[in-house]
Amino acid sequence: MTAPLGEWRARVALALTAGTLAAFATPALAAQAMAPLTVAHPSGERAQIVDPAARVRILRGTNLVGVEDDYYRTPSGAEPGPAPMWPIDPSAYQGACPQMSHYAGEAPVCEVDAGRAEYDQSAAYDSRNDFAQMRAFGIDFVRLGISWSQLEPRPGVYSAAYLNRIAQVVGWAREQGVYVLLDMHQDAYSRFTPDTAPIDANPAVGPNQESSAHADGAPPWAVIADHVPAEAVAGTPELNLYVEASFQSFWENRVPTDPSDRPLPTGAAPGAGLQDHYIGAMAAVARRFKNDPTVAGYEIMNEPLPGLTAPAAFSTAELYPFYRRAIDALTGVRDGASCPTGEPSNPACGYRDLGVHTHQLLFYEPMAVRNVTDAPDQVAAPFSSYSRLVYAPHTYTHVFTADALAGVPASSSPYPTSYNQALEVADSEARAMHSALFVGEYGNSASDDDTILRPETAAQDTAMVGSTIYAWKGVCDAGASLATCSSGWSYFAADPATPPAQNLGLIASRVKYLSRAVPRATAGTLQSFAYNPDDRSFAMRATSTTPVRRGDKGRETEVFIPAQATGAVSASGAAVLDSVVAEPDGTRLAYVAPMGRGPYAVHLARS
Repeated sequence: MTAPLGEWRARVALALTAGTLAAFATPALAAQAMAPLTVAHPSGERAQIVDPAARVRILRGTNLVGVEDDYYRTPSGAEPGPAPMWPIDPSAYQGACPQMSHYAGEAPVCEVDAGRAEYDQSAAYDSRNDFAQMRAFGIDFVRLGISWSQLEPRPGVYSAAYLNRIAQVVGWAREQGVYVLLDMHQDAYSRFTPDTAPIDANPAVGPNQESSAHADGAPPWAVIADHVPAEAVAGTPELNLYVEASFQSFWENRVPTDPSDRPLPTGAAPGAGLQDHYIGAMAAVARRFKNDPTVAGYEIMNEPLPGLTAPAAFSTAELYPFYRRAIDALTGVRDGASCPTGEPSNPACGYRDLGVHTHQLLFYEPMAVRNVTDAPDQVAAPFSSYSRLVYAPHTYTHVFTADALAGVPASSSPYPTSYNQALEVADSEARAMHSALFVGEYGNSASDDDTILRPETAAQDTAMVGSTIYAWKGVCDAGASLATCSSGWSYFAADPATPPAQNLGLIASRVKYLSRAVPRATAGTLQSFAYNPDDRSFAMRATSTTPVRRGDKGRETEVFIPAQATGAVSASGAAVLDSVVAEPDGTRLAYVAPMGRGPYAVHLARS
């Protein structure tokens, strides 16, 4: 029997404060530990990400690239570059930052003022302090892409240096109060796929051309394509036969072999197959960070592709059974049958407990085909009993949906019917799978911010979901026009000069639409909120279930207000405005205390 709304909130608060905080606490983190996040399941409502006070958390932020092992080209023209573009030794980033390069599409992640007090770290556009810049922008959550190829460069051998580099970035995030999602990122399966093919049948079919920031994932020893040519429809990596053959080997849990067809060493991996190695790499990450609540959770795989399986059968037969196995291994829940490792995967199989026992969030997403349709590509049903699941689809409405691929302008496109469609579909799927909802990726060229980013962010407010835009910083090709480099997908304009590559100032439209007022933590039940980027006004409605003592900021409703929004804050109904805290960077935090049961509202006047 499901507990009433007030009762489940009390249970969540009691369990988290009495037990979960103790589980996450370690001497090294005690001074600056962030509150751990979990998922609550209120009766009759969508599951929600909540904090120890049972406040609903709306997390807003960005995808942070630059720690991935991504494709890049060298000045001599070699493709791909032979080693990871950016160093993984943390000492390379202590008070310094590698020089950006026009040969890589991703900027290195840095915090040159790390170790200083939060507001003593410069947030200037050229400071090379990524997390201080994010904090000033209102970002409190990042999706940090990490790579299997760097986690497990040799079979069954996990890189301590790479884990230390990830830990360094997580530490920087903690200093600025930013949560981190560790995303097992892949694009086109691996950067170790060929960019030429023996057959050229252009224009319909041609050799796959890898691109910067869009080829990453598996180590070279985990690429099994059975000599399939790298031929792709229209040269698109996701439609590359070689990529799909490699994915098919992964879904079949093939055992990688050497040139003599002998199985590669298993090492510390929990089994000999590709999925076994991948799950083992995830377990190595979770073991390192399971006691750090700055790491909100882990994403199992970015934009999975169906391999050679028909998309209609893929989710049920291969993708969600794989998700269940990974969840079993990391959490200790036992939802599948006991099957031997190193064998072809079976939809009924679970996975043995690897002893990690993480209590953090586990994010998962549908296959990448959904990016084209904004429609269901699966029969949504429960697939795991783990209670801290987050469904994290990508919403690229009128950017990667079929209308945009066909060249139909967003202003005249009949489908998708609205920017709300993808989120309404996702809400239904999340409810069916007993999961919270989060938008893992969305984005567009800055030149389309007025026509795409405006309605997309408004739709997220309407759906009351957190999100991470793609992406934080990018690099422009040398010699491109400044206009082109100022309309990329990042927050900052890029410098086309040669050399050096660097980021210029913030893009004005990104500030307008992305630095927005948001109810970061809501006491009671959040019912609606909306921010108007034109007059910088904001309104939210919620219902209080229990009173909160004024001054108890860890339990009050907390609203983030960007620096450009200068209007007065007010509260009405069953709550009072407790305080408005002005930060040194011009942002504000408004704290509202519910005084009893009933509806209340918070307003930010126009400015």
